[in-house]
Amino acid sequence: MIVIEVDGATHGTDAERAHDRKRTAFLQQLGYRVLRFGNDEVLNGMDGVLSLVSGALSEAPSPPCPVPSPP
Repeated sequence: MIVIEVDGATHGTDAERAHDRKRTAFLQQLGYRVLRFGNDEVLNGMDGVLSLVSGALSEAPSPPCPVPSPP
């Protein structure tokens, strides 16, 4: 379970960064791994972003297989 956040210019103040930390902590308590990227990273370094996301996905355990319903 991975959440990918892309943070733009509105995440630059101390208050906004504190809000992001609270949100990340909340999501982590729910069992999510949070990956945060800045807009600039996504716009100008997509290969690196995709590499990090791919690495995170390969580290993540596979979700359980659903149990089929009886016929």
